[in-house]
Amino acid sequence: MTSRADYWEQQQTPDMERRLASVLRFGVVDALDEENARVRVKAGSVTTGWIPWTATRAGPDRQWSAPEVGEQVIVAAPSGDLAQGIVVGSVYRDMHPAPGNSRNVSIQVWADGARQSYDRESHTHVLDVPAGGAVRVVIGGTTWVLRADGATLTTALTTINGDVTINGDLRVSGRIIAGTDVVTGGVSLRGHTHPGVERGGSSTDAPNGSGEPSPFAFNQTGAGGEQPPGNGNTTE
Repeated sequence: MTSRADYWEQQQTPDMERRLASVLRFGVVDALDEENARVRVKAGSVTTGWIPWTATRAGPDRQWSAPEVGEQVIVAAPSGDLAQGIVVGSVYRDMHPAPGNSRNVSIQVWADGARQSYDRESHTHVLDVPAGGAVRVVIGGTTWVLRADGATLTTALTTINGDVTINGDLRVSGRIIAGTDVVTGGVSLRGHTHPGVERGGSSTDAPNGSGEPSPFAFNQTGAGGEQPPGNGNTTE
């Protein structure tokens, strides 16, 4: 005769084995509910209900990266109850292999071909966005947009401390204000002189191309400052 204890154990054993087998299961995302941050996972012959996934941060600071259909994941289920399951991580597989092979490099890739990486050995941070895309940086009223065909910086004031080299044309819709001088083709704007000038209504010849500004050009004494002496040439 079977005792009550033996009978209970016989009845519970299959259920216990099922629960133990479900405490941790590999599966593949079968469906995604983006609005409610839930997925359904197919693990063998079993498909879970809508269950959440873990995030790097989920408090006042939050991070979002939703698992996608076909992604291999691990489901942890307290007491083996898949109704309480949660996706605790993803696992590489042949269809979606690891994007890197160095412990010194952190990499993220996206399905459209975008890629971000940081190499701590070479101290190199790379953000690669496909043509047709953009990188947008916004800080308050300042916006910096990078595209394949150019870059646009919108801000109240830009300060550059150091020399600037521009290999191309420069177009300015406002004023250009120089604190000292402007030199073009070796000719000083403030200190150049013109030859062949007589007082009157005649036009001047081209400026002397010495490239050396007049010693009076940099005297910042204001409206009443020293002026160059008359020598038959005008100074502009």
